Amino acid sequence: NDTCYQDEAFHMLTHDIIYFASKYDAESKIGIFDSWEIIDEVTAIKTCDKSFFDYNGSGVPKGICWFFDAEDLSSGETKSIKVVYNGKEYAGKVANDTTDRRRVRIFWSTDLGRLFDTYKNVESKATFVKKQTGVYEITIIGGEKEMTTKEQVAAIRKYIEAKGFNYDGSLIENFYLGLKSKPFVILAGTSGTGKTRLVRLFAEAIKAEYKLVSVRPDWSDSSDLFGHVDLNQKFVPGAIIDFVKQAELNPNKPYFLCLDEMNLARVEYYMSDILSAIETRRYESGMIITDPVVSSANYGSDPHAPGRYGKVILPGNLYIVGTVNMDETTFPFSKKVLDRANTIEFSYVDLLSMPSFSTASADKITVTNEFLVSKYITLNDCDAVDKEYIAGVCTTLSRINGILEIANAHIGYRVRDEIVFYMLNNREADLLDDKVAFDNQIMQKILPRIQGSSESIKTMLGELLKICESEKYDASAKKINFMIKRYEEDGFTSYWL
Repeated sequence: NDTCYQDEAFHMLTHDIIYFASKYDAESKIGIFDSWEIIDEVTAIKTCDKSFFDYNGSGVPKGICWFFDAEDLSSGETKSIKVVYNGKEYAGKVANDTTDRRRVRIFWSTDLGRLFDTYKNVESKATFVKKQTGVYEITIIGGEKEMTTKEQVAAIRKYIEAKGFNYDGSLIENFYLGLKSKPFVILAGTSGTGKTRLVRLFAEAIKAEYKLVSVRPDWSDSSDLFGHVDLNQKFVPGAIIDFVKQAELNPNKPYFLCLDEMNLARVEYYMSDILSAIETRRYESGMIITDPVVSSANYGSDPHAPGRYGKVILPGNLYIVGTVNMDETTFPFSKKVLDRANTIEFSYVDLLSMPSFSTASADKITVTNEFLVSKYITLNDCDAVDKEYIAGVCTTLSRINGILEIANAHIGYRVRDEIVFYMLNNREADLLDDKVAFDNQIMQKILPRIQGSSESIKTMLGELLKICESEKYDASAKKINFMIKRYEEDGFTSYWL
C-alpha cells in the first residue's frame, strides 16, 4: 500500500540516517539522530552546543532513548544514572519529556556542569560510553587541548618568569601542592624575597580573583575580618566578608585571599573562627562546605545585612595565603596554626640572580576550581588502589614520630593526613620526585613545630638528622643542622630565623 511504499522510500533515501526508529528495529541501535550519533551498543556521540554544557543536561531524541535505559519511562518519569567524568562519578538522571517533542532529557549535578564551563565557546563533541546499566562515562572531544596538571603548573611558572620573577627550585610546584592539599598556606622568609608577589602572580596566571589584606597589629578577634555591630546596631563589614561571600556565590572560580604580614597580630586570635571552620570542611552534593563563620546572630538588628550576606561559610574555592616575617615586631605561631597549614620558607637569596630580560610574553591559563580544590579531606576520600602507597608514607611518618616523642613534639592524625594528601596529589600530578615531596613535608609540617631549650630537643634533633641524612632529605637535613648549631650557640632553638 501507499504507506508501506512511502516508508520504504524514506529508508532508501536516508540510508542509515534514522530519526524515529522503533526500539524493536535492529537499525535503531546505530545511525544519526538530530545531533546525536549512535556508534554501537555502548557508544554515542553528541555534537555539543551551549545547551549541552548548561547544568540541566541536553535533549535526546526519543528514538534512541534505549541508550540511556529510558525507553520504558512514562511521561514525566525520571530514573537515576551515574555520569563518570575524568574518573570521578557524578549523580545524574534521565527524564521523559512531557511535551509533544517526545524527547528524553539527561541531567547531571551542578558541580559536573561547572566543569564544562571552559568548553562552552568552543566546537566540541561529547562521547558517551555505557560502562554498565545506569553508568555512563563522558569524554569531551575537540576545542582547546586539555592541559595536564604538570603542563598547567609549567605554564604558571612561565607566566611568573615573564613578569620578571624567578623563584628557586620547585617552589611553584610546592606552592601548588600546598594549596591543593589544604587551602591554607603560610609563606615565610626574609623580607623582600617576593612572598606577596608570588601569591598575586600565581592568581593572575590562572585568572583567579585576588585580594590583598594588610593585617593590623590591633586585630584581636574575628570581627576585624568579618565585621561587627556598632552602637547603632548597624552591621559594619570586616576586611574580608564581601570577598568570601563573592567566592561562595562563584564556586567554579578560584579566589585568593592574601593576608600580608599576618603575624603582626596574634593569628590564633583574629583567625580563630577560620581555623575552626577549616576543620569542619566536608563534601555535600559534590561541593566543599564548612560550618558557618558568620550567621544571622552576628548582624544584630541590622535589617539589611542578613539579606546581603546571609550565612557565610568558607567555600571550597577560597584559598588563604599568609605572608610572614619573623622579627621583634611579630608574634610566633602556635601549633594550632602550624598544624593547619603548609609553612613554606624561602629565605635563600642570590643577589646575582637576574631576570631573563626577555621581551617575550606568556599567556595566562583558564582553569576551573577543579585545578586547586582539595580532592581529599579525610583518608576515607582516598582511593583503595592507593592503600599500599599510603601505608608506606605512614610507616615513614611513624618512624619519625617515634623520634619526635623524645621531646613531646610528636604529630597527630591531622598532620599525618595532610602529609598523605600532599604526597598523593604530587604522585597524581607527577610534579616532584617522591623524596623531594616528602622532604618538603618534613620542612613544612614537622620542623616548624619544634622549638625549645631542653636537652631532649637537642637529642631529638640529632636522631632526626640521622634519618634525614640517610634518606637523602637534603633540605630538612640542612635545616636541622642549623637548628642544632643554634641550640649549641644560644641554648635555645627553633625553626624560625
